[in-house]
Amino acid sequence: MANAEVFTAGGPPNSDITAAVLKAFTSACQAPAPSQVLIPKGDFKLGETVMTGPCKSPIEFTLQGNVKADGGSTQGKDRWVVFEKINGFKLNGGGTFDGEGNAAWKANNCHKTFECKKLPISVRFDFVDNAEIKDITSLDAKNFHFNVISGKNMTFDNIKIIAPAESPNTDGIHLGRCEGVKILNTKIATGDDCISVGDGMKNLLIEKVVCGPGHGISVGSLGRYGWEQDVTDINVKNCTLEGTDNGLRIKTWPSAACTTTAAGIHFEDIILNKVSNPILIDQEYCPWNQCNKNVFTAGGPPNSDITAAVLKAFTSACQAPAPSQVLIPKGDFKLGETVMTGPCKSPIEFTLQGNVKADGGSTQGKDRWVVFEKINGFKLNGGGTFDGEGNAAWKANNCHKTFECKKLPISVRFDFVDNAEIKDITSLDAKNFHFNVISGKNMTFDNIKIIAPAESPNTDGIHLGRCEGVKILNTKIATGDDCISVGDGMKNLLIEKVVCGPGHGISVGSLGRYGWEQDVTDINVKNCTLEGTDNGLRIKTWPSAACTTTAAGIHFEDIILNKVSNPILIDQEYCPWNQCNKNKPSTIKLVDITFRNIRGTSGNKDAVKLLCSKGHPCENVEIGDINIEYTGPDGPPTFECTNVTPKLVGTQNPKACVGPVVKAPGKDIDSSSGSDITQALLKAFTSACQSPSPSKVVIPEGEFKLGEIEMRGPCKAPVEITLQGTVKADGNAIQGKEKWVVFGNINGFKLNGGGAFDGEGNAAWRVNNCHKTFNCKKLPISIRFDFVENAEIKDISSIDAKNFHINVLGAKNMTMSNIKITAPEDSPNTDGIHLGRSDGVKILNSFISTGDDCISVGDGTNNLHVEKVTCGPGHGISVGSLGRYGKEQDVSGIRVVNCTLQETDNGLRIKTWPSAACSTTASDIHFEDIIVKNVTNPILIDQEYCPWNQCNKKKASTIKLVNISFKNVRGTSGNKDAVKLLCSKGYPCQNVEIGDIDIKYSGADGPATFQCSNVSPKLLGAQSPEACSSPLTKLPGQ
Repeated sequence: MANAEVFTAGGPPNSDITAAVLKAFTSACQAPAPSQVLIPKGDFKLGETVMTGPCKSPIEFTLQGNVKADGGSTQGKDRWVVFEKINGFKLNGGGTFDGEGNAAWKANNCHKTFECKKLPISVRFDFVDNAEIKDITSLDAKNFHFNVISGKNMTFDNIKIIAPAESPNTDGIHLGRCEGVKILNTKIATGDDCISVGDGMKNLLIEKVVCGPGHGISVGSLGRYGWEQDVTDINVKNCTLEGTDNGLRIKTWPSAACTTTAAGIHFEDIILNKVSNPILIDQEYCPWNQCNKNVFTAGGPPNSDITAAVLKAFTSACQAPAPSQVLIPKGDFKLGETVMTGPCKSPIEFTLQGNVKADGGSTQGKDRWVVFEKINGFKLNGGGTFDGEGNAAWKANNCHKTFECKKLPISVRFDFVDNAEIKDITSLDAKNFHFNVISGKNMTFDNIKIIAPAESPNTDGIHLGRCEGVKILNTKIATGDDCISVGDGMKNLLIEKVVCGPGHGISVGSLGRYGWEQDVTDINVKNCTLEGTDNGLRIKTWPSAACTTTAAGIHFEDIILNKVSNPILIDQEYCPWNQCNKNKPSTIKLVDITFRNIRGTSGNKDAVKLLCSKGHPCENVEIGDINIEYTGPDGPPTFECTNVTPKLVGTQNPKACVGPVVKAPGKDIDSSSGSDITQALLKAFTSACQSPSPSKVVIPEGEFKLGEIEMRGPCKAPVEITLQGTVKADGNAIQGKEKWVVFGNINGFKLNGGGAFDGEGNAAWRVNNCHKTFNCKKLPISIRFDFVENAEIKDISSIDAKNFHINVLGAKNMTMSNIKITAPEDSPNTDGIHLGRSDGVKILNSFISTGDDCISVGDGTNNLHVEKVTCGPGHGISVGSLGRYGKEQDVSGIRVVNCTLQETDNGLRIKTWPSAACSTTASDIHFEDIIVKNVTNPILIDQEYCPWNQCNKKKASTIKLVNISFKNVRGTSGNKDAVKLLCSKGYPCQNVEIGDIDIKYSGADGPATFQCSNVSPKLLGAQSPEACSSPLTKLPGQ
């Protein structure tokens, strides 16, 4: 950081500089501009030093000298040097952290036992983001050399790590719960893993690392603790291992305390030299036998009551400090009410090899038989059976007929059980539900068998509520009620390869019966078979619901049906035995529902029945490739729709929405070509908006005049406007008006039809000076979408807008597809699509040719996806301008992919104002797979954007640009400035990544240039022109 304020922390040779380092860091952390902490050359002592942010600006910590820890064992302390909660950090300088570990290693026994006193890790990075660690050595650490937890976008480059081969637990670099870490060009020689990858790691790159001696490069160990998270996208390549005890290793614990997944792990281009176990997947990793289970057997004579024995065995296992097993051996046993409660000190495996039988009496009033509760790290397996002996009890069960009833016991309850695997277990003849799962996390049910007669009441196979991350796999359920029923509060449920029948099918719900219910989201049912069930795939909610919740993201796919009654059913009037008031529509909102590739035979003619709520019509229901046959005498099969207009994909059999349907009423505009349809359109929209069921407004083919019009909701049901003709605005300038066509405050909206909005802008452009001055009279935007949610804009053209063609403000979940925008290249301020304060917008397969930005992204925009857009002429695709106004909001999650820009004045641009009126952040902006054809300024970050000198360039922009990437951009430039990254003096760009740029320029003033100011981009692949080939501008604060 040239010209940055430098805080030096030094002293006489061998002096203790702990206080000086802390003081320097604190000063740097509080500085308003990027600053540097400098430890000069020399040998110094350093005690425990914890440097904590957040900091006001980026910090560079330059270690030129050597700092030494206390040589004592310091058992019980787990840290020496800590950097934590810092965003924007560099550690460099060529110096050394000397852990002085020789004496401490002798006292280290943590690799032999759970119970041990910790030794200090040399350098810890806790919650450090956007960091570069470079040219640093770690010597003789007492414990891990480097420990990295919960970091994002960190690069380790040219690191040297040195410790003897016999030094215990001295992992070189240990990482956990991080994302986007790179370890490059590094040499590690130590006594444990050179690099160890812990739980929760995502997107790790290890490249050009030399490892040895040591234990190699390891993913894991995984599974030792109950709270671990998934590992994904680990890439190790171009590395060399020399004389290591292991090579490339993945290691997990048996009797694991959790059930997680490690996926996308790739080792490539590795050289080995005398490496033991070069390639090793070890899922029985158990160092020093720390995972041997204690086995507590609970058995007895045949048909004896083992209730007390089971409780005693479970209590012993739960109190054991190491993972333990409860074993019920083969044989038939009686079992009374048994409640097994944690928390437990270690994971428990409950192995049921025999058959346990409940009391055959009705036992009305009791609601449980076997309960597992408050356990983290649990397995239930063994191939045995829970026999509920339900035959006598079913006769007394009337809970399915009335609210007022005496409960019968659920066979097996899992209450607050996390990180569990239930496998190879049978439930027979439950009196009530077979399995009830409440408030569990990360549970897997695999190869479960559930059996009860078709007439057994209320015997749901597996009922779930308020759980997250449950999987039900490879399971066979034949019972008297729902095979699987999904209650309120469920999140992230996967049901796959389940065979269901007889029974009532697979149901989401019933929902809305009780007042305290929670939302349901992300339910996936796929590759299942239903045979002879009373219902198939069902979503059921109560009318006159006691709550207002949402069930969203529910997907049924690849389902086989065999004589299933009501194969596909949304029933928002579910009211068994008339226990409710059907006159009040259900207040449960159903959103983002799909039925795809459902095939087979129906047991009745109602093949598909979508009975949605009058009060909250279903939103975004998609039906794809349905083929359901019915051969009964009252056939053929029907597909009924009420209060829903499903999206249809592929083929549908039966034909969609042709049964008893509440059809979307059409509101056609009946006017002669050339007439003014303003009042007719407004009247038609108002009628559609007030309709209780989804409605459509049709503007037929022809040319019509259209004056200023505002179509605003909220509406009672979704509205579709089909524009088949062309509507034309008044051709006069009409300065001072800022709108022509407005759609506002509508939830559930479609605009389509292949027609055009013609803004008749030619006369108006001559008087437009808003691009030259703040003080100007506005011209009307052609089409405005104000606070429109869950919308699809498709097959529409905008011609010759006077101002912006399309303006999107405050939108959520909007897709624009096959939009065509045309205006002359000299038409001022005619941005194609301008967006602001919107979330979840997609712009796809569109063509934009205009006089300003093809797409401009304003403040407050989040999660924008732009794909397959052709732009040109125009000013390219721009994020910004940002910072012009005082109350702007952050921008985040912008992706522009597979686009083509041709003959545009700019290409891919981020622009912010100097002397900005606000301080906001624009982050996670990514341009990828872009073709440029004779584009001026193909790649441009411009933080001195000041059109017509309307600002003060002497004041640096206060807009922060973070996590920006340009990848695979190729083609030709219209000027020599192929890449220009002009970042702010006050807030240099952070984590800018340039990958595989190939832009040619053949002009007389060539070749093409790549300029950088106040930024040091990360480079991937090849760059043409050469990256930062013009001199890097060093400005204050760097």
